[in-house]
Amino acid sequence: MRSLYEKELRSAAAAFADLLQTHAVSVQLDEVSFRDYSVKLLISYAGVSYGSLVMYYSPKRNNYRIAAAAISHDELRERILRLWDEYTGIAPPPQNGVIAYVDGSYRDDTASYGAVIIKDGIVVKELSGKTEQTIGRGARQVAGELDAVLHVLQWCDENGISELTIAYDMKGIAEWARGTWQTKSPVTQAYAASVHRYKKNITWHKIAAHTGARWNEHADKLARAALSK
Repeated sequence: MRSLYEKELRSAAAAFADLLQTHAVSVQLDEVSFRDYSVKLLISYAGVSYGSLVMYYSPKRNNYRIAAAAISHDELRERILRLWDEYTGIAPPPQNGVIAYVDGSYRDDTASYGAVIIKDGIVVKELSGKTEQTIGRGARQVAGELDAVLHVLQWCDENGISELTIAYDMKGIAEWARGTWQTKSPVTQAYAASVHRYKKNITWHKIAAHTGARWNEHADKLARAALSK
């Protein structure tokens, strides 16, 4: 029986497989692995099989993501994940220096934050938790996102880091900090003032939300998990 979104998955998997094969990574679609929202791609390099990755499709968001944990070769797995970020059309942030991916979540009158801090390509810290501030009705969707930035800046302050890139997906994060958007709520006013107090040299890097970007998705996962704690 044909899977619900087999046509969409087959097309996306074939396109990504073409990209991998231009980088000498051999890909074979696992025909028996089709499910309604996923399919497996068998990966090999230089004639050696290294396991598989899973491609997922979200019809609600109309996007794809991959899980590559089953690939047994660390360097190959990292290369495939980098290629995926390129494939999704997301311009990757700088690979050197400190970069923090931030995201937030909200459920049942509670906001939460998540962040992944990477230094020279290595994850050095993950941050997550529930926001402690009082959340006004109009700030429900942004409080966690802003809190993620502030926790990153606090961690950088404690660790002697004065320059960093912040990768974010919600428009407004950089604008409120730069002063190009008016801060019309207590939450955004407090956020802008706090960013200025930290006196960091920040490069703001906007990425598209929910497009499968590896560390952006991980920050989102951390934020959502914090709501359950």
